[in-house]
Amino acid sequence: MAIPQSIDKDGYIHIKWHIDDVKATAEQMDIAITDEDAREILEIVKHRHDAEIGINWEVIKVHIDAHMNPYKPKDKEN
Repeated sequence: MAIPQSIDKDGYIHIKWHIDDVKATAEQMDIAITDEDAREILEIVKHRHDAEIGINWEVIKVHIDAHMNPYKPKDKEN
């Protein structure tokens, strides 16, 4: 069985996220965002991603929340 080629000519793989992924996740969180908000969030996710964790739905949720609620107080542990 042949494995489909998803590695580019330079040996890289590319995982793609779309603004619709961000918008759908925000909708599930009951947060209304624009296309521009989604683009900004994806840029932040791209530039701040942790290679140990990667980019996943939870990471996107955290960035949506931080972007749309920038003054929300952080939970404090005693």
